[in-house]
Amino acid sequence: MTVGLAAMRGFHPEATTGAVAGAIDALVAAFSAQMNDMYVKVDASQDNWKGAAATAANQRALGERLAGNTLIGELDDIAAAYRKHGSAMDGYCSAAVKAADDYLRQGFDVADDGTVTVPAGKKDIPGAVPGQTIPMSAQQLATYAVEASTRVKGLVNQFNAEDLALAQAAGQELLDMVQKAAGEQGLGSWTMDTIDSGNTGVQDGLLVADRNATPAQMRLIADRLAEAGLTAQDIADINSGKKVDLTEAQFAYLHSFYNTAGKDGLVWMTEQMSTNGDTVHAASVVNGLNTLANPNVGATGVGPTGNPMQLQGGLNQIPSGISNVLTRDYSLRDGNRTHHSNIDGAELKQVTSMLALGDKMTAPGSDINRELLQTAGDLADKSGHFVSRENEDGSVSDLVQSMVETAGEDKIAVTEVLADPSKREDIFGPLLTNEYSKDDGAAVQDMLGWIEGDATSPDTAVADRAGAAASGLADYVAGHKDELLNVNGAYSESIGATNPRATQGIASALSPYIADMAGVADEKTATRNFTWSDDFEHSKALSIFTVMDTDKDAATYFNAQAFMTTSELQQAWANSAVANPGEPNGELASRAGVIRGLIDQGLTAEAEERGKDAKAHGANSFANKGEAYDGIKSALSTGMKYTPVVKDVWAPAVDAYNTVAKNSIVGVYLPPDTPATTVSYDTYDASRQNYQIAQALQSHGALDHSPTYNYMFNGDGTLKSYDELLAAKNGDNHTVNSNLTNVLNNHRGGIFHDHLQDYHIQYGQGLGSVR
Repeated sequence: MTVGLAAMRGFHPEATTGAVAGAIDALVAAFSAQMNDMYVKVDASQDNWKGAAATAANQRALGERLAGNTLIGELDDIAAAYRKHGSAMDGYCSAAVKAADDYLRQGFDVADDGTVTVPAGKKDIPGAVPGQTIPMSAQQLATYAVEASTRVKGLVNQFNAEDLALAQAAGQELLDMVQKAAGEQGLGSWTMDTIDSGNTGVQDGLLVADRNATPAQMRLIADRLAEAGLTAQDIADINSGKKVDLTEAQFAYLHSFYNTAGKDGLVWMTEQMSTNGDTVHAASVVNGLNTLANPNVGATGVGPTGNPMQLQGGLNQIPSGISNVLTRDYSLRDGNRTHHSNIDGAELKQVTSMLALGDKMTAPGSDINRELLQTAGDLADKSGHFVSRENEDGSVSDLVQSMVETAGEDKIAVTEVLADPSKREDIFGPLLTNEYSKDDGAAVQDMLGWIEGDATSPDTAVADRAGAAASGLADYVAGHKDELLNVNGAYSESIGATNPRATQGIASALSPYIADMAGVADEKTATRNFTWSDDFEHSKALSIFTVMDTDKDAATYFNAQAFMTTSELQQAWANSAVANPGEPNGELASRAGVIRGLIDQGLTAEAEERGKDAKAHGANSFANKGEAYDGIKSALSTGMKYTPVVKDVWAPAVDAYNTVAKNSIVGVYLPPDTPATTVSYDTYDASRQNYQIAQALQSHGALDHSPTYNYMFNGDGTLKSYDELLAAKNGDNHTVNSNLTNVLNNHRGGIFHDHLQDYHIQYGQGLGSVR
């Protein structure tokens, strides 16, 4: 059954699932106490009770306790499933209803399944303030509705997916208990019994090792590997930081098959399949290998003495031929592009090509991915920047790229690299600055591509991981500014010129954390687990902005996101002024100024650095600061997406069709052809700030004003656009700013007069603190 928006309203799944989990906990505690009490009493009787009957009683009691522990474990799993999926359902439920309500308020129709449609006759959407509208063409409205549908339906579908996953998880545990009570193994669709599974794996492995397997036999083996491997729920659990268990039969089959088939047999098998176009079964073979190499995967087996033995995946479980290739120390030497590569990397290339056939999203936390990234970083470091090294039919650089493409989408492995200071230096640094002749660093961009989307996830484990990865990434970039501005030594190309796609990946990954880097308090941001410290001059944050400005696209995206964050902080300040006129939150004003300073000083610092560089590539850089701001304005006016990150101003992802985006960059720079004596840079900035504050205050009610300023307002009392105000005064920003100031100072009897002055002082202090 699919649950729609109507059923979600007023529904709080976590309250129900939490109660069920609590009841199971109580049952487990009572049952566990009784089982232990029974065994202790029987065991204590052995001092006086001797003979065969006593031995049998003791063995039975032990057996009952072990069986009871198994039952307890399964009940614990059910309780955990209720807690996990209930929490996720609660988050998706709230987010779906909130998103649907937002689009309803905008005048769209929202169906029960989350489909957003444009009602007949609709020609605009609401602006940032009550009564204000933004005209849209039919095509723009249709596109907007499609994007809105994707968002709302996605949340509804996520809710239902969690609901289904809970039903499946709890149902499977109950089925296992019933089967075990009847003397069965509880293997579901798995058909081999525990005793025979290892032997079957050996037989299948021999067929592959000897290269005697027919295409039909290889498909059958691949299907068995898929059955023995991870489910979608297992993968989700691992991504959420949990361990998963296979049955002993599944683990035994995987281990015996792969270690019997060996490296050469597996390479042969996957090459045969991929050559014949059977990429699905080839992927199953690689996926199973990653499952066996995953320390987050385990199973409970029976040891030589008959006692339970915990099995765990890892690099030591896979064929030594593969693990040796992945962990070998590769020494570089001169090559001749004939029969020998200068790193003896033919096997590494062969194994990487095989691993690339797997489904990248099915191997989170695999030791194989860890070793691929480790070895890729080592090779990139040894080969040096922009040094062409041979590797059989290609170069070391191309091999490194393939290895990163194969392992780089493992969020767990990537986070481990970024969160560990030594791994950042040894692995990420060389990978970031490696020469990528084929893709300009797109493989590194993909390594980081998940962080932005996960940063504000309702799943706290997901958001925490994104924060940990982003923290390490930010520390690396800030700590290596000089190197990244001159990748190949003094006065050489920047990272934006050498690897623009990688630079764009960093910009995307760090954009949700701009407020954090500016010093906004954790409780005011929607991100999690981003650890950051900086000096009073914000030199670390400024280093990051400067590096981002080395590539046009990265600079445009990152700075545009920063402007939107500034706008959010100004909105939050205005909200605090309305909520508490006696004491608005001045820290918000100061941090908005800090971000504004980081944007401007970053562009200045990058331009100064580029001026020293005789080899700089102008195609990747802006001619001047005015051109940079024009690029930012263009991004904000052509539909750039932005997910708000400041709490109390939370809203769905917005695009630049709305006036908030447009007005976040009103008059933010002095045009190059305008004499500095004619127009004050600070006046431009103050005018923009005052307009945004006026918009924010207007969202709480119409602005009071004298008839003198009627030209600034529409017939319904809402503030006109900034461009209209400027046109009315022949482009004179001074006059517009003065009039806006007067309106704000007299609003509600002048209660904001002093606070507005304080705001500009605090904003200016933040702006001036960036050095």
